[in-house]
Amino acid sequence: MPRIDSPDAREELRGRLRGDRPAEAACGVALDAGAALLAWDETADPAHLLRAYGQRINHLRRIGARTVGSADLLRDLEQAVQNRRPLTLRVVRDPDFHYVVFVDVASELQACLGVASGLGNPDFDWDDPTL
Repeated sequence: MPRIDSPDAREELRGRLRGDRPAEAACGVALDAGAALLAWDETADPAHLLRAYGQRINHLRRIGARTVGSADLLRDLEQAVQNRRPLTLRVVRDPDFHYVVFVDVASELQACLGVASGLGNPDFDWDDPTL
C-alpha cells in the first residue's frame, strides 16, 4: 500500500533526481510543479522488476504509447540485478506523464521511467507498479 507524499519524501526524491537523463529531468520538473507523489515502502526483487517492466515496455511500444527513459530503464534495472539490492518504488503523477522511480534500500536512485498518462491501458496498473 503506498503512502502519499510528504514534504520530506518529496525533497528526498527531488535530491535524488540528478537530471542527467531525460526521464529524471522531466520527473524533477513534474515534482517541482506539484505533481502527486506516491511511495512504496515494500521492496521488490530487481530481477522481477526487470522482467515485469521489460514486458510493460514492449506492450507500451506495441500500442504506441509515448515514453521517456525506457532504454535507460532496462539497462539500469539490469545493473540493479547485478548489484542484488532490493528496490522500492516512487510514482510521480503529473497530468501529462506518470513516472516510476526505482530507488534502492539506501534511497539511491537506480532508474526512472516516464509514460504518457491517459492511456486507458488496463495492463499498466499505476496503483501497484510492482506487478
